[in-house]
Amino acid sequence: MGKEKCRTDNYLCKIRITMNAKVLVLMFLLGFIIECPICSQEHNGRTYTIKGAYNLVEFIEMLKEKTGCKIAYKESDVKKGKKISIDYKNTPIDVILKNVLKKYGLTFIQQGDRIIIKQEYIHSEGGIRGAVKNKLSLTPLEYVNVILLDANNNQIDGTSTDSCGTFKFPNLKVGRYLIKASMLGYISVLSDYIIVTSTKTSNLELFLEENSENIDEVTIIASTPRNYPQNIMSLTGGRILSIEETNRFAGNFDDPTRLASSFAGITSGSVNSNAMEIRGNSPQFAQWRMEGIETPNLSHYADMSGLGGGILTGLSLQTMANSDFYYGAYPAEYSNSLSGIFDMKMRNGNTTDFAHAVQLGIWGFDLSSEGPINKKSGSSYLFNYRYSYSGLADKISGSDEGLNYQDLAFKINLPTKKLGTFTFWGIGLLDKIIQRPEDDPKQWETSMERQEQKADFQKGAIGMAHTLSWNDNTYLRSNIGITFSGTKAENHIYDNELNRIPVAFATKHETNLQINTFINKRFNAFHTNRTGISYTGIFYDLNFNISPNIGLFYPMECYAYGEGQNNVLYIYSNSLFQLTNKLKMNVGVGTQYIDLNKAWTIEPRLSFKWNFHPKQYLSFGYGLSSRRERIEYYYTYVPNQKDIDNTRLGMGKTHQLNLTYDWMITNNLNLKIEPYFQYLYNIPVQENSSFSIINFNAFILDKQLASTGKGKNYGIDISLEHYLKKGWYWMVNGSLFKSKYMGGDNIWRNSRMDRGFVVKALAGKEWTLGKKGNKILGVNVKLTYQGGERYSPIDYIESEKNHLIEVDETKAYSLQLPPSFISDLSINYRINKEKVSHEFSFQLLNLNGFKNTYYQYNILTNQVEKKHSASLVPNIRYKLFF
Repeated sequence: MGKEKCRTDNYLCKIRITMNAKVLVLMFLLGFIIECPICSQEHNGRTYTIKGAYNLVEFIEMLKEKTGCKIAYKESDVKKGKKISIDYKNTPIDVILKNVLKKYGLTFIQQGDRIIIKQEYIHSEGGIRGAVKNKLSLTPLEYVNVILLDANNNQIDGTSTDSCGTFKFPNLKVGRYLIKASMLGYISVLSDYIIVTSTKTSNLELFLEENSENIDEVTIIASTPRNYPQNIMSLTGGRILSIEETNRFAGNFDDPTRLASSFAGITSGSVNSNAMEIRGNSPQFAQWRMEGIETPNLSHYADMSGLGGGILTGLSLQTMANSDFYYGAYPAEYSNSLSGIFDMKMRNGNTTDFAHAVQLGIWGFDLSSEGPINKKSGSSYLFNYRYSYSGLADKISGSDEGLNYQDLAFKINLPTKKLGTFTFWGIGLLDKIIQRPEDDPKQWETSMERQEQKADFQKGAIGMAHTLSWNDNTYLRSNIGITFSGTKAENHIYDNELNRIPVAFATKHETNLQINTFINKRFNAFHTNRTGISYTGIFYDLNFNISPNIGLFYPMECYAYGEGQNNVLYIYSNSLFQLTNKLKMNVGVGTQYIDLNKAWTIEPRLSFKWNFHPKQYLSFGYGLSSRRERIEYYYTYVPNQKDIDNTRLGMGKTHQLNLTYDWMITNNLNLKIEPYFQYLYNIPVQENSSFSIINFNAFILDKQLASTGKGKNYGIDISLEHYLKKGWYWMVNGSLFKSKYMGGDNIWRNSRMDRGFVVKALAGKEWTLGKKGNKILGVNVKLTYQGGERYSPIDYIESEKNHLIEVDETKAYSLQLPPSFISDLSINYRINKEKVSHEFSFQLLNLNGFKNTYYQYNILTNQVEKKHSASLVPNIRYKLFF
C-alpha cells in the first residue's frame, strides 16, 4: 500500500515538475517575443512613416534609432552605395526592410532578438563534392578536415571526409571558392579556384602528402597548385596548367598551350600560332602527352605555320583537367623531349548531375555533355564536339576560302569495387584547307598568289587506362593507346601562260601503338619508388614529292619515302626520398632504345627540394634526356642521291640544369627566381654548313644530316605573381637568355630563337553584379614585350636568279627583327540563373595591332621586298550552360 502511494506521489510529482517546466519555457518565449521589437505584438501592429534620401548604411542606422531593433550584418555584404529615395507612410517595418534591401540585392532573417541582413543569392544545384586521397598511394583518407573558403580566403564552412574519403558542400552561392584539406601527420593542401555555377555540382580531388616526421600538422603556405605540378616525383622545372587560369587569363584563346606563354621563359613566335619556344628551344623539341600516352601535336593545322605549333589547340576547355607543364629537368618517367612536356589530362564527368553546354561564336560552335552513368558506382561520361565554319580564320591562315576544322573528345570513367578504375578516352582532329589563286593574274606578286592548294590533316588518339590499388602503399597504373596522324597535300602553280603545274604532292600516315605501365610503391614515410616500362610500335608510310624550285616551275622530285615499322622501348625507375621534413630528393634513371638505327641511351635524373623556411624553398634539378627525330627526317633523300638517307642519325641529347628559389611573400603573393643552363649535343646538322635542325622550321627537309651538332641555352627567369583576391590578380615576369648553336661547320652562332629577353605583365579584375550576386563581369589584359626573332641576311643576287628568297648561310641568324609589343584583351560576362547559365565573351589578340616584319619575293618586280603586316585575332562567343 505504501509502495503504491509512493509510486502515485512520485508520478504526480513528475507531472507537477513537467507542468512547471512547460510554464517556464512558455514564460521565457513570451519574454523573448516581448523583448524583440519586430516580433512583439506592439511592433507587429505598428507602422512607420519614413521619407528621405539615404545610402544603405544611413538607412540601417536610422532604422535602429527609429525602431530600437538590433540589426547585424557583414561589412562585405553591406556597403554605402548610392543614395536612394525612400517614401513610406504608415507601413510595417518588415515591409520597409524587404523593399529597401531588395534594391541592394539583400534580404534579412530574424534570429532571436536580432535582424540579420545578408545577401540574396541564387544557389547552385549541387555545390562542391570531392574526395581526399593519399598522394603517394591514392588510397582515400578518412577524418580529413575540409574547410570551404571564399575567393578572399575567408572561411565559410567546414566538414570532414567520410570512410570513403569524400566530402560535400551543398547549396552554395555561385562564385569562386577554395578548399583547404588538412590532417595530423600530413601537409595541408589548398585547392585551385573552384567555380560554382547554378547548373551543376563541381567535382574535386585533393591529394595529401605525408609529413615524414609524423608530428603536428604542417602547413606549407606555398602549396597552392598554381606553382607545383601534380606529379609527386617532380621537385623543380614544372608548373600546373590550370584550366581556371586558361579561362581567365587574356591571350589564351581558350588554349591551355597558349597559357604557357604567360609564364617566364616562354616566348611565342607569332599571334597566329600556339608554338611555344621554351627557354630558347625550338617548338618542335617539346612533347605532347594525353592521359599518359605520347601523342602528336594536338593542334589544328599543326606544323603548317611552323614546326611544333598550330593555329589553336584541339583540346576543349570543356573536357580538360588541370595538367602539368615541364620546362626543364623533368622526372625519369618522361622521355623523348629536349625542351618541355605538355602532360595533358581530361577530367572525369560529373558523377551526380547531368550538365550540358552549347557555344556559338565567330569561329564555330561547340557542344558538350557530361553526367553519371551509374550514380552508385560513381561512373561517368564526358563528351565534346566542336565544328568550325569559315569566318575570321581565313585571315589567320592567309587562304582565300578559309579553314574548316572539327574535333571530338570523350572520356568514360568506370570505377569498380575490386578491379580498380577503368578509363576510356579519345580525341580526334580533322582539318581541311583549300586555297585558290588570285582571280586576276596581272595582280600576282608572289608565288603564293598563283598557287592552288588542297590539304587534309587527321590526328587522333584513343586509349584505355587502368588504375589498381593493391594495398594502402602500392598501386599499378597501366595504359594502352593508339595514336594516328595523317597528311595529304597537293599544290599546283600557274605559270605566266596559265598552265597548271604540279609542284607538291605529299602523303604521310603514322600510327603508333603504345603500351606502358608503372608500379608506385611507398616503402615507408621516407621512400617512395615508381618504376615503369613503355613500348611504342611505330607504323608508317610516307611519300614527299616537291619541286626543288617553285619560282622557276621545276618538276617535282622525291625528297622522302619510306614505309615499315620501328620499335621503341623505354624503361625507368625513380625514387622520392624524404630525407628530412624539409628536404626531399628524387633520384631516377631511364634507358631508351630504338631499333631503326640501334640507338640506345642512358638518362640519369636528380633533383632536390629544400623547404628551409615555411614560406621559402630552394630546389635544384639535373637531367639528361634524349629525343628521336620525326620519322620523315630519317627517310629524307637528297636529289640525285637516292641511295643516301638519314637512317643513321642517332638521338639528340641534352643536359639540363635548373635552380629555383621560391618565396611565398604572403598568402597571395609569390616570387620565383630560376636560373638555368642547357647543353645540347648529337643534334642533326648538315656537314660543312651552318644548317642545324635546331633552327629548322619548314615542312619538308631536303638535306643529308649527321648527328654532330651542338647547342646551348642559358638565362634567368623571374616571376612575381599575385593570386586572385578581392577580384584582383596580376603577374609580372621577365627573362634574360641566350640561345646558341653549332652547325656542321663547327662555328657557334646565335640560334633563330635567340631573342635575348621577354617581359610580360598580366592583370585582371572581376566584379560581382546584380541584386542577387548572380552576375560576374571579368576584364583581363596581357602585355608582352620581347626581342625579335633572328634571321639570315638575304642573298639578293641568288634570289633574283632563282625567283625566290635565298639567304647567305655563312652569316646565318646574324640579324635580328625589331622587338615586338603585343597586347591581348578578354572580357567575360556570366549570368547565373536557377537552372541555366549564360556566358558572353570577347577576346582579342594583338589589340594594339603590332605589325610583324617579313620579306617576300615579288615576281612582278623580280625583287625581294620588306613587308609589314598586323594580325588582329578576335573571338566573340555566347555559351549556354544547362
